Amino acid sequence: MPERFNFACYLFEPSIPTAAAAISAVAAALPDHVGPPIEAMVLDFHSHECVTHPWPSGEALLHMHPGPTEIFFAYYASRRFASGRVCISFHGGVTANSITVSLEDMTIAKDMPAILEACFRLRNIGSALASDCVVGAGGELELDAELASSDRALAELLKPLSLAQWIACHPSLTNDHIGFKAVRHSKDTMVLQRAGRTA
Repeated sequence: MPERFNFACYLFEPSIPTAAAAISAVAAALPDHVGPPIEAMVLDFHSHECVTHPWPSGEALLHMHPGPTEIFFAYYASRRFASGRVCISFHGGVTANSITVSLEDMTIAKDMPAILEACFRLRNIGSALASDCVVGAGGELELDAELASSDRALAELLKPLSLAQWIACHPSLTNDHIGFKAVRHSKDTMVLQRAGRTA
């Protein structure tokens, strides 16, 4: 069983200068979940070397230029649980960035209004930071920054064995979404829910 509920954001052709700017914008978009910053970490997933600093000195780590094998993490206090922590991670690819918001547990999975609100907020902020943004939500879900396009990111989320239970993307991308149903839309965002879910 998954332990943490994630929102995974794929940003195609991003215009953001640093991981710090992206992480800060995403944190600000989820004020009901993300509290004050606690610490930051940079992990090289090839060498497994990592550097961690408490806030506020940790903020300087997020202003570093990320290497291709580095993932940046920022840890925040949870607004929902006194002892919980929310993690926001950033990985930069060649043409895209991936940002993952990992909540402290799976509680939100049964709160459809909260998921819809977060999906809309994250896609809106993601679209402001890049030429396009696709958001997926589900237990332990992640998206690869090396995916070549928003279409590819959406295709990964739509796979039958994907961990995605919710998807938010531009309506033009949602013509073929077998296994999902549209539950809410606006001019710029369509939210899909995996068929068979009742929450």
